[in-house]
Amino acid sequence: ALDAAGQGRSCPFVKVDGSESDDLASQFGVEGYPTVTLARRGKTPKEFRGERSHSAIRDWVLKILEPSLDVVTTSADLVALAESRPAAAVALVAPRQ
Repeated sequence: ALDAAGQGRSCPFVKVDGSESDDLASQFGVEGYPTVTLARRGKTPKEFRGERSHSAIRDWVLKILEPSLDVVTTSADLVALAESRPAAAVALVAPRQ
């Protein structure tokens, strides 16, 4: 599993021998080895094309799985954000003291 650096989240990491699982390799469009693919229920699989290190793969997975967080400090920034997305969740918090 790829651990999200102590954040209490993980993603199972499965090794498959494509030469023994032709049907699975075909299903995910694997044309060469090694291939790292993120498969999510109901989503199109995404192929990793970066450095083959634990940290690079972990960061790629987290970027895909975690929603983006935008911090806005002005009304104009909030309006611009709302107009650029089909939907957004907004949290209003008290300023730090």
